[in-house]
Amino acid sequence: PPESDPVITGGQPRYHIGDTVNVTCSIRSSKPAVNLTWLINERKADPKLVHGPFKQYVGREGLESSSIVLQFVVRQDHFVRGNIKLKCAASVATIYVRINEKSFGGERPQKGLVLESRGTAQAPNGSRADRVHTS
Repeated sequence: PPESDPVITGGQPRYHIGDTVNVTCSIRSSKPAVNLTWLINERKADPKLVHGPFKQYVGREGLESSSIVLQFVVRQDHFVRGNIKLKCAASVATIYVRINEKSFGGERPQKGLVLESRGTAQAPNGSRADRVHTS
């Protein structure tokens, strides 16, 4: 399995309709290779919105680092209860599954919008990683 959990980078604290979301999910050093998947509000992202995967080999052991980019223009239907929830799921067959999630605030009439992150493992960039065990 990978040496670390997936990390989400990029994004803004607030999004409005018409803004462009551009975020990257990365995971380092795995063998076998990791499959990365983007979800928007619990639904798999349209493949047209996802760029990658981009892979890089690290060291003599043949470890592989991977990243994928999610890019889309925000529409009203992206907001659920005022937020957009983005998740990056990393898996190696059925032996390893990790999920990282970020929530972004939506338009509200007289208030600013806030980035909300919740999680069990808080990373410095405000993202989280949940451990999911499979059998």
